[in-house]
Amino acid sequence: FGAINKNRYARIFISGSVSLKKGITELLSNCIIEGMEDATIIMPQGSYLSVNAASLSIKNVKFKCDNGPSQEKNMQNLFKLENAVLLMEDCDISANLGINGCVFDAGLSVLTFKNCVFYVTARSYASVLSDNSSRLFVSDCMWNTTSGTSVGFSCREGEMDVKNSTFTVSGNMGRIAELFGVKGIFNQ
Repeated sequence: FGAINKNRYARIFISGSVSLKKGITELLSNCIIEGMEDATIIMPQGSYLSVNAASLSIKNVKFKCDNGPSQEKNMQNLFKLENAVLLMEDCDISANLGINGCVFDAGLSVLTFKNCVFYVTARSYASVLSDNSSRLFVSDCMWNTTSGTSVGFSCREGEMDVKNSTFTVSGNMGRIAELFGVKGIFNQ
């Protein structure tokens, strides 16, 4: 992924399994990642994708992360987005985030999820999305979280449009959505 930032735009095709390096993989240029056949991105413990002031489109890719044995108490993320545009289509994410985790941490961004499946677990707190002042579009997706405190998504300000999607939360305390000052529509 290092070559992406040397250009203004990159298009990557993935076949089989690719493992990210531990730590931050920073995307500063616009990028499309397309999966061929059984494309899987393995995210080692402590790794995440950071997208800042760029667009990222991901189609037909599976993501796997297992931070299960981690003793890190700070929030673990797989994606950090700031002033970004994200499109995920036909993707699956299976993530065990250790003690506390949230797959997507976004701010001032536009996020679109189409036909995606998310399975997220953590021992204490698990969430698919934490967002601040962004626009969120979700259609035909399944969001599943399991933890002591289990949250589908938490949004502050911004807008959302959610259609034909299911949300399942399992745990001692669970909330499908935490919405604070958000304008939006939920449709069957």
